[in-house]
Amino acid sequence: MRAYLERITPQVGSSVLGLEVNAPRFPAPWHFHAYFELTYIRKGAGVRHVGDSMETFAPGDLVLIGPNVPHRWESRVESAAGQSERIAENGASAQALVVQWPQELIPSGLELVAVNELLHNAARGVVFENGRNAGFGRAISKLVDAQGLDRYLQLLRLLDGLTASRYRTLSSDDYHYDQREGSDSRLNHILEFVRDNYQRKVTLAEAAAACGLRSQPFARFFQRMMNRTFFEYLTEYRIQIASQQLRQSREPVAVIAAESGFTSLPLFHRQFKKYRGTTPLRYRKLRQPAAGTLCHRE
Repeated sequence: MRAYLERITPQVGSSVLGLEVNAPRFPAPWHFHAYFELTYIRKGAGVRHVGDSMETFAPGDLVLIGPNVPHRWESRVESAAGQSERIAENGASAQALVVQWPQELIPSGLELVAVNELLHNAARGVVFENGRNAGFGRAISKLVDAQGLDRYLQLLRLLDGLTASRYRTLSSDDYHYDQREGSDSRLNHILEFVRDNYQRKVTLAEAAAACGLRSQPFARFFQRMMNRTFFEYLTEYRIQIASQQLRQSREPVAVIAAESGFTSLPLFHRQFKKYRGTTPLRYRKLRQPAAGTLCHRE
């Protein structure tokens, strides 16, 4: 599986494409396209990549991505033991609402200054996180069902509402995606390798072999593509998985550390505090719902 330039064909009578995703898993590989894209997750959880950003996602996740920003949603599901696993084809379903539109569709003008500022920030990807996402999800659902001019007007109203919502950018300021021939395919191979092997100790040599490079050229390639070293990425990936487990399960911290690929509990505590600014137990206390209510809430 390789990243690719997605060709988007607008629906008849509208420059705005609205679609509903219902699948066993989110199918998108690492890819990019020339349209803006707004994605609302209805069901499913996993790891979201936008540029050089990597975070977990869950129902209620709402992200706006600008043109030519590479991205992918990697589905994951909780096993009976509480371990985060790659979702199987016959596993839990993935549901999302997606709206896409060409960058020239939104005009300039005093009425749209805030909207165009939001779209400018979408060049780094933005995630909305102020508890209003369920309402935006309902608005997106109505937009998907609308047609023609009504769909366009609903998009303008939706974007205007999003400008008043709290959001943060995802990719770093200096991130620049390298679209050289072969880069996409190699990066997809290494992302798949991390997904399949994060729970065990891996070496730079075998990671490099996964995308057909020697160790040093691979190290330079990965740094250029993801704005971090391979082992920094691997550690961050493990912290993302551990954080998701701390939020969604009651497994002991030591078990979560081991299942996330950390070879010792002290190492896990050090790395977790480095990336999260707090201890695993404190993070769980702040992020996990009260007993008996382990479910997503807006």
